[in-house]
Amino acid sequence: MEKILNFFKSKAIGYYLAAFVALFTLVLSIVFFISSKGTFPNSAAGIVTESIGIFLLIGAVIEIIFLMLPQYRFVHLISTFMYCLSFAVEVLVFAPLVAGKANNVEYEGGSFEYHLFYLIALVVILGICIAASFVGFFKSEEGVAEDMKVSLSNKLKLVVVAVSAVVIVGGIVGGKVVEAQIKKTKNIAEVVDDFDDPEPDYRADPLITEEIKAAADEKAYDFDPKSVIIKQQEKYEFNDAELRNLGYTGTRDGDHHLVYYFEGVYAEGYQGDYSPTYGEIFLWDDGLYGGKIRNQNIKGYWYNSSIRKGSRKGEDIKDQVVLVSNISRYESMICSKKQGFYNLSLYAYLDMGWGQRSMEMDGYYYYPDVATLIKYKSETENFVVGETLIKGDFATQHVMSNCKYGPVFKSENVTWTWGSGMIDSNNIFIAAGEFTITSKWNGYTATKTITVKAAEEAAA
Repeated sequence: MEKILNFFKSKAIGYYLAAFVALFTLVLSIVFFISSKGTFPNSAAGIVTESIGIFLLIGAVIEIIFLMLPQYRFVHLISTFMYCLSFAVEVLVFAPLVAGKANNVEYEGGSFEYHLFYLIALVVILGICIAASFVGFFKSEEGVAEDMKVSLSNKLKLVVVAVSAVVIVGGIVGGKVVEAQIKKTKNIAEVVDDFDDPEPDYRADPLITEEIKAAADEKAYDFDPKSVIIKQQEKYEFNDAELRNLGYTGTRDGDHHLVYYFEGVYAEGYQGDYSPTYGEIFLWDDGLYGGKIRNQNIKGYWYNSSIRKGSRKGEDIKDQVVLVSNISRYESMICSKKQGFYNLSLYAYLDMGWGQRSMEMDGYYYYPDVATLIKYKSETENFVVGETLIKGDFATQHVMSNCKYGPVFKSENVTWTWGSGMIDSNNIFIAAGEFTITSKWNGYTATKTITVKAAEEAAA
């Protein structure tokens, strides 16, 4: 006990600041590894984002070693350098999030608040480390000399500390590598085999009428897009004649079928311009894709079965849809899975002329359209004379040959008719009774009958 008291007796405020940093960064790095998934912007794809936590953890371990051997003050500088590396990576990650916040858009995805916290925390850590260095770790140089005398007389202590440091740091880095490999293997073993989520019987949906079912039977699709497996190639030839002749729309010469169709829209109101920017991409069954994003035509290759090392290499397994292009910013558009009408999503590069953006595009297995229907926002409908009709609560849905339906692309192209005599110029219900709402889109017509109640009837 006396030795411990003597050890701390000679220490100045800088030593205790270093102790605080060691504990704080240790906790912070653990929290980072637990909670950082999904918080990074799309542009961080080429950055080893885990290095933020790894540098923090290594710095904490080195700081703990320094606390045991405070006379070797250069050790504290090494830990400070590790925190600087962590800070540098965080700045790279945080920059696009700041740009998105400044423009009031989230075109890169990620969490601004999460990384703002880490940036502030790293600034505090670096500030304390620098302050500790200037304040000093010993009350006097006599204390330093005494510590040196004690430590140098016990070489075994130095050897044990050094070996422990190597083991701890090696374990940290090695553990992350092993964890990443296990996660990768787990993804292959579990996620890959159920890449396509089970789908319900779309024909059983109450909005799918007998008329729509008949149209679907009449236009039955003789191709199963889910059966297509395109393997990743070691190298792609972008001068291929078939690719050069590929168009940018959903039509193509020869016996080819569409597998996926992606659509997206972007608008942010920059300098008062709220006009939408559209994008479409068509993925074909021979591994080619073409499309247009804003005013730029793009084309390239796509695959859904990647080259992987290990026992599963070469097997016909769908794991992740990736679009490959020879255009620099489209080099690799990696899709993530979605739930609902859309199966996949990706981020596409936008050159707006005055700046760069990323547009989220959603994709689904392609089946030809057979009809449209009108969907109200709620399962219960309650329309009363004197109240306002909210037209935005009604949406036209396109129905595909498998009877799956979703929102129409470019909804401004839908033409609506709102029941004759049902509303006035201010969209106020003026009459009770049954009325028919009609929408027309892309050659299809859908109708929906609603009942408007008198105020007295609704109150009863």
